[in-house]
Amino acid sequence: MLLQNRGEISIADIAESLGYSHPSVVVIVKKMSEKDYLHIQKDKDDKRKQLVSLSSKATEILPELELIWQSCESAILKLLSDDLSIFSFLDDIDAELKANSFYNRFKQEYQKSINT
Repeated sequence: MLLQNRGEISIADIAESLGYSHPSVVVIVKKMSEKDYLHIQKDKDDKRKQLVSLSSKATEILPELELIWQSCESAILKLLSDDLSIFSFLDDIDAELKANSFYNRFKQEYQKSINT
């Protein structure tokens, strides 16, 4: 729980920490703010920055959210406990896609199919 641990954080820092794009985080934060789960305010030192913090409404439901997260994590681990080799398989796929993107692989296969 990023905001719970850090208190107040900029949208850019949230995006970087979660690996999301800045525009995606802006949309999510705006929606959560409209539902009164987050507070947004301008940074005192840099007016371009928006700082995000949890509202009291969000703080009240944190224990329930933590329980939900733990339950999801437990269910996933039980599902995967028999065969954790899937992680090495996914790592291999990730490495292959970093070396040669899916788009490039698609183009190669498509070129082969139209040339035959």
